[in-house]
Amino acid sequence: LKRLGSVNNVVSCVVSESLQGDYTASVVIVSDEVEIDSAESILEIDEDYFDISLLEIEKTGDKVLQKLELEHVSYRLNNEEYDLEYFTYDGDLRGCVAALLDGTEFSLGDIEQDTEIFTISLQQKITRRAALLALAQQKQMEFFFEKFKVHVKKKRGSDNGVYVRFGKNLKSLKKRVEKKNGNMN
Repeated sequence: LKRLGSVNNVVSCVVSESLQGDYTASVVIVSDEVEIDSAESILEIDEDYFDISLLEIEKTGDKVLQKLELEHVSYRLNNEEYDLEYFTYDGDLRGCVAALLDGTEFSLGDIEQDTEIFTISLQQKITRRAALLALAQQKQMEFFFEKFKVHVKKKRGSDNGVYVRFGKNLKSLKKRVEKKNGNMN
């Protein structure tokens, strides 16, 4: 995690995060030279870390176009080395999350403590990230990742009655229509 420098000439950077799911980003860089030459680099975007999952470099004339697809570092919990053959835990939430993170490079962040004692039993091979998401679903809580920390909240965000209006607080809008089996989706 030694800082190597800053990436310049970023044309677009889109970070997508869904509750209890994906946390990815895509970046497009246009420059006179290659800005990132290794898929082993980690990018820091909005004070969070992303691994490069796809690096595409295209040279056209005197310009270099780089397209990067990124996954939050928490996707490392999907690596085979962290897989669990099964997982059973009986105790409180803090202890359960700590047990799931044991032996990984991740640590426990803020936890809205749920002191209730519970049992979770996952009896099939599962990744640690999937196990965390299964735990979140069982406990009806929300997990979120910040760099190498895992946080747990009862509910992220709040409904403060904001009206979404294009040109005011909505910066972009995208619609996708796809035709499958003769039906528009």
